[in-house]
Amino acid sequence: MIGIIDYGAGNLHSVLKAIDRLDYQTKLITNPEDHDEAITKLILPGVGNAKVAMNVLNESGLTTYMKEAVAKGIPLLGICLGMQLLLETSEEGDVECLGLIKGGVPLFKETVEKVPHMGGTKCRMYKITSCFNTFHSKLTSILYILFMQILPNKRMY
Repeated sequence: MIGIIDYGAGNLHSVLKAIDRLDYQTKLITNPEDHDEAITKLILPGVGNAKVAMNVLNESGLTTYMKEAVAKGIPLLGICLGMQLLLETSEEGDVECLGLIKGGVPLFKETVEKVPHMGGTKCRMYKITSCFNTFHSKLTSILYILFMQILPNKRMY
């Protein structure tokens, strides 16, 4: 079962519909008491402001819940704002985030591209993991919307 962290952020229902279409069972987690031992994966979706989101996560106890789940080996996928919140800090609202990934999310200073950047872009994968095993080559195109830059303190590949 996949637990979906529900803290009132934007793309929750899109994520639920996509996972339902893949025939996985889901459970909404609005507070730590919603946890079910059958949950083997977590997703942190979101659209919005990092500071506002972290305030909700902290007040609801979900910050501690997610950190404890990850410490027990439960994988956590961050989507959009959820990915931003996995890092230590965000300059959006100058906020301390979950700290599950070392690094931070700076504000865009100057860009050549329009932000958000939407479209297909060629990507090179440096390490193929099981979540990407359906791609046929190490060079592929991915459709995405980029609205942040992530600066991890350590390269992950």
